[in-house]
Parts: sequence; structure tokens; C-alpha cells
Amino acid sequence: MTVRERIAVINAAQLKGDTTPIQAAQWQATLGALVGSVLSEIREAEADYHVVFAQLLDSEGKANRATIRAQMTPEWKRLRESKDTLKLVESMISGLRAIQFATRTEEKLTR
Repeated sequence: MTVRERIAVINAAQLKGDTTPIQAAQWQATLGALVGSVLSEIREAEADYHVVFAQLLDSEGKANRATIRAQMTPEWKRLRESKDTLKLVESMISGLRAIQFATRTEEKLTR
């Protein structure tokens, strides 16, 4: 299972809304561990994109034209997806923290 698939499974389960505090903690730990993989993918995708951009810049001569053409390549798509995945993971972790905070607050109020 790929990193994106693992994230998608957690995201789908999270969207159901039946997240327990224990699940939230487990998913938060898993997502935290996957952040490193996502960051590595971003680094690799950026390097690949910059190679394409440099080639296009040499052939086009103008940076704005090279940028437009580079953003139509599979390397750009891969970079964009990687960055979007990082944003998704960060927002999922934030949501899980909110669940845990709400649970702790509720437990304090019921005492």
C-alpha cells in the first residue's frame, strides 16, 4: 500500500465521523510518521520538476514561458500532488488533535 493510499484510508475513516480518542491517537501517530515520506516525495518531485524547468528555460529563453510550459508536465503534476498531500495530512492531524482536545475537555467537565 502506498503512502497516499494509507492516507486515503485514514481520511475515509475520519470522514465517517465515528472517531474514538484511541483511533485519533493511532491515526495521528501514523500520519506523523508518514509526513517524512511525504516530505521526501516533495524533495524528489521538486528536483525532477526543476530539471524540466531548466531544460524548458534553455529552449524558451523566457522564464514566464518556461514556467507555463513546465506546469503542463507530469513532473509539475507530481509536485503539486505531493504538496497537496502534505496539506491534507497536516489538516487531518489538526482535526485529530481537535477531537482529542474535545474529548479531554468533555471528560474534565463530566467530573
